[in-house]
Amino acid sequence: MYNQYYDLGFRVVTLGLDWNSMNCSAWAETFELSFPVLDDSNFGIFPMVTENGAIPHNLVIDHNMNVVYSAGGYDHSSLVNAVALAIENLP
Repeated sequence: MYNQYYDLGFRVVTLGLDWNSMNCSAWAETFELSFPVLDDSNFGIFPMVTENGAIPHNLVIDHNMNVVYSAGGYDHSSLVNAVALAIENLP
């Protein structure tokens, strides 16, 4: 999905909370991520964007910076539909 919609403005950012022996860069490298990994080990962002603390938690934020999808867990179909709808609504 990231590669499919990238040229249309789609971006992915992930938050890390509990690093054990790794930091953001090592985690991104280990899992071969091509998008930014932000360190939120002090819980400065995570509590603001989750309803029940579920991990993973997915947000889709539209071009007006409105949250148009927020869900704990991973529902692939719902997430893909939310991204596609947000992209369809671009000006």
